[in-house]
Amino acid sequence: MKEYIIAEHEDGSIVTVADVHRVLLEMMKDIDRVCQKHKIPYWLSGGSALGAVRHGGFIPWDDDMDIAMMREDYERFIKKAVFDLPERYVFQCFENDNKFNVC
Repeated sequence: MKEYIIAEHEDGSIVTVADVHRVLLEMMKDIDRVCQKHKIPYWLSGGSALGAVRHGGFIPWDDDMDIAMMREDYERFIKKAVFDLPERYVFQCFENDNKFNVC
C-alpha cells in the first residue's frame, strides 16, 4: 500500500496519513466513550462512512473523521464532552467559544 506523506521534518522524520489515522482512531474512541456513556447517537458520514464500507477502515489518503449526529444530540454532546473528554483535548465550538468561526 502506498504511504502518503503529509510532512517531512528537517531531521528527516516524516508524518504519514497512517500516523494521522492512528490519532483519529484514538480520538474516535474517546468520542465514542462520551456518546455511549450519555446515550448520544452518532454515525460516520462522508468519507469516513465510505472508508468503513469500501476499505474496512480509513480511506488510505483521507486525513479527517466525519461524525454526524442530530442537532439535539449534538447540543447534549457539547455539554457533556467538555467535562468527559480527556484533558489532552481542547473542545472548541461556536457554542462555547464565540471567537470560533467556521466561516
